[in-house]
Amino acid sequence: MRWRDVRRIVRAGRLGRVRSHRMITVQDGPSDGTYILLTGTATVCLDGQPVGTLVPGDLVGEIALVEGTLRTASVEANEDLDVLHFPTAVATRLYNQVPPFRQALLDTARERLARDRARKR
Repeated sequence: MRWRDVRRIVRAGRLGRVRSHRMITVQDGPSDGTYILLTGTATVCLDGQPVGTLVPGDLVGEIALVEGTLRTASVEANEDLDVLHFPTAVATRLYNQVPPFRQALLDTARERLARDRARKR
């Protein structure tokens, strides 16, 4: 990824804080965009069951954005988190104008959807 793209992505995001044990996303809830975890860890739950842990650098909420659906999982902060939030309109603009951002969202969404399908078998 080029530095120009990195700067554009970082400048477009909004720094935020999610307190420990607060939900970042709620399964079947509406999307408010996507997030990048900057600090801390979060637990991913499907149908109320923990299925994974997110760490700094991981994306949150990419499937709903890419697929245009409701949230596919719940994500709860295990501790206070610093995040970079991309509201839906901002994330959509970056998706359309910054190929590395689009590729990161698509790759992550594909990987997670494939894992979810395998888990359901």
